[in-house]
Amino acid sequence: DHDPATGESKGLLIEEARAGLNTNTVTINGGYWGFSNATASVKQALAPDGTFSADAIHANTVNDGHGLFKAFTPVASTYYTLTGYYKRGANRYVSHAWYYNEAAGSSNFPTAFYDLDNGTFTHTAGINRGTTMTDVGNGWYRCSLTVLTDSTPSSSYFYATSATADGTAAYVGTGAIDTYYWGLQIEIGAFATSYIPSDTRFTSRASTATYHDETGILRTAPV
Repeated sequence: DHDPATGESKGLLIEEARAGLNTNTVTINGGYWGFSNATASVKQALAPDGTFSADAIHANTVNDGHGLFKAFTPVASTYYTLTGYYKRGANRYVSHAWYYNEAAGSSNFPTAFYDLDNGTFTHTAGINRGTTMTDVGNGWYRCSLTVLTDSTPSSSYFYATSATADGTAAYVGTGAIDTYYWGLQIEIGAFATSYIPSDTRFTSRASTATYHDETGILRTAPV
C-alpha cells in the first residue's frame, strides 16, 4: 500500500475478495446512476489515477438536492458501503446519504457531509457505522458511508450529492461545475476496500492483484 497524497510506501496491502455492484465505476454517465436535479459532463479533470477521466456535476435551478442516486433492493441484514472520489468545483461540500431500511430503524437515514476544503466530515444524521474521508492528493478526497440493512428491506437509495453548506442538501444551482466525481462504487461489506476499476469486463476482485471478468475468468488487474 502507499500514501495516496505523498506516494510513500506503507507496506504490503492484503484485502479480502470483494464484488462491486457497479457495472461501471469509470464514469458516472454510464447508465448505472440516476441523476437528481443535475446533469453530468464527462472527462472534465485529471482523476486520482492520473488519467483525464473525472466527470463533473452541474446542478439545475431547482431548490433541492443535486447529484447522483442509486435505487436498488438490498439483501437483508447486510452491510453496504458507498465510496467515491470528489474534488471541489463551485461547491465546498459533497454528501453521502442512505434512505430507508437501516437496521437502526425505519426513520434512520445515515448522512454525512464532507468538506472538500479542509478534509473533514460531519455525520449529520443516522448511526455512524464507519464514515471515512481520505486525502488522496491534488485536491481529491475519497469518501465513504457504510450502512446495515434491516431484516426485511425494500427499495432503498444511496445518494452522492453536491452541497453548498455543511448539513444542508438543498440549494439553487447555476449550471456551473459544482463538484468533480470519479471512481464511485457500491460494495457489499462493512468497510471500504481499495478502488475496483470496473467496466463491463471488470466486475469483481479476487485480491488486490487479480479480478474476475464477466465470464468468470481470473485476470491480472491493471496497475
